[in-house]
Order: sequence, then structure tokens, then C-alpha cells
Amino acid sequence: MCMCPTVLYARISIQCNQSKLRYQKTSAVPRCPVTVFNEVLMFSLPDFPLEQSKILVSVYETQSTGRSTKCLLGQLSVGKDRSSEDEHWTLMLRSVRQPVAMWHGLLL
Repeated sequence: MCMCPTVLYARISIQCNQSKLRYQKTSAVPRCPVTVFNEVLMFSLPDFPLEQSKILVSVYETQSTGRSTKCLLGQLSVGKDRSSEDEHWTLMLRSVRQPVAMWHGLLL
């Protein structure tokens, strides 16, 4: 059993009609009981109907040694789908070019 410390990072993807348009990754942070990714991510997007789009947040775990193995821990979606994340999507659509911060829980 490897005792190497693990780190987490989030990959944020913009999708439209099931097609990934853009993505960004956060910096890697040490895994702990409550992990916070306190980063601002901005995307320049082409003109397309936002009602057909969503943001997919995927959290991955990897070894801090830089090995290329990664493990998907969980995902959440913010966008056109009616979910508990709908409030954040609505605020982002009303606040174009302004950051909208909101906590999202992801149970691992």
C-alpha cells in the first residue's frame, strides 16, 4: 500500500449540447476532510444559446509525486438542468462579466 500523500484538483468544463467547448483546471490542493478550491475561473465563450449549456465540475484525486494516474471522485452540474445548483446558474446569467461565488458540496 502506497502512503504517498494525495492531492485534489477540479476540472471545470463548459458544455453545449453534450459537446465540451472549453475547460480549465484548478491548482492541486492537499486532500483534507473539507477541501476548498478558492479560485476564480473565467471563460471566453462564443455566441451560442446559454439555455442549452451547462458547467460540469469534476473533482479528481492524484498522487502529489506528479504521477499521471488520476481518479475521478465526483461531479456536479450547474446549468440548464433543474437541480439544487439552479440558483447559481440563474445568478451567473444575470451577472455577465461579474464573478458569482457560491459554495457547492460534493460528498466523496
